Amino acid sequence: MYALPASELQSAFKAAWGDAAVQFEASSTAGAESLTAVPVRLEPLDKGRYALIIRETSPGAAHAALGAVSVAYLRRDGAAWRSLGLWREIAWIGESGGGAITLSVRRDLAARPLLLVRAPHLGQGDEEVSAAAVLLGARSPKALGVLPLDGDNTGAGYPDQQAFSYHAVIVPSPGALLAVRYRGWTALGNGEPQRPFRRTIAFRIRRGCLAPVGRLGIPGGDYPTTFNCKAAASPP
Repeated sequence: MYALPASELQSAFKAAWGDAAVQFEASSTAGAESLTAVPVRLEPLDKGRYALIIRETSPGAAHAALGAVSVAYLRRDGAAWRSLGLWREIAWIGESGGGAITLSVRRDLAARPLLLVRAPHLGQGDEEVSAAAVLLGARSPKALGVLPLDGDNTGAGYPDQQAFSYHAVIVPSPGALLAVRYRGWTALGNGEPQRPFRRTIAFRIRRGCLAPVGRLGIPGGDYPTTFNCKAAASPP
């Protein structure tokens, strides 16, 4: 994380967000969402520009309610911040209003910084984790899609259903944008002998979206793809 005084974060947020309400309603695939916008970090880009990452959540909302992330580009203009563009709700992800969303920026995967918006998803005994990927491009951020990460269905207790538990790590991959390394186990059913599950899947950008190289081939995989992964428009 790029450390700046809290006052700088708030000043940048005001320059990017303007007079718009920080508590507002927005429409997602789950319907109308009541969100609160909070600036989280300023990420240095190049040529004196920064990306402001804004988390939008409604903790305690209904289970189906999503959280969101917005991204603004800014430049330092003397003692003030000047907004270069704001991309509202560029990524939707999570559940229960997105209260469990966590953010990280990776610089070891692509030529440009990659924002990863990680969130858990809980179902009927299933626990899954996925991450929305947003490339902080030279002119604009680009939502690329959702990466499936962790999976565990041992809480379901169905004796005739495949059981699995695995965790994932995102790693560099030559010739691709990144790879996801899965490690864990699978079984024919709960209580059955466990077999090691090890798989590494590369992901590349195809037609503006994340796509696995070859078959995905991971257990479960009911992961959300709830936002448009096409490249965002250039700043006005």
